[in-house]
Amino acid sequence: MIRTGEQYRDSIRGNREIYVNGERVNDVTAYPQFKPLVDIRARIYDMQHEEAHRDVMTVQRDGEVNALGSALPYTQEDWWAKRRATDHMMNEVGGVVTRVGDETVGEMW
Repeated sequence: MIRTGEQYRDSIRGNREIYVNGERVNDVTAYPQFKPLVDIRARIYDMQHEEAHRDVMTVQRDGEVNALGSALPYTQEDWWAKRRATDHMMNEVGGVVTRVGDETVGEMW
């Protein structure tokens, strides 16, 4: 199951201790420095549910629909599908990928 943007927001709203410049952040989804990042990530989750994006951003394996970004690639075509999904997503959210490696790919999905 792929979560929605609102489910993502709810999952990070909880009981967390986050401080910025000594100030406690009560809701990272509304805090000015975090809100744009949260909104983009939530948008990516929502895109996976929308008809206009679903075919490019999801994959069905063993009868279950999953986010293409977190699906393991088994073939060269799987890698190309990930590339197409990344391009599609970046065109939608207005992002630019300058480097995608193990340390950064999680920020995209």
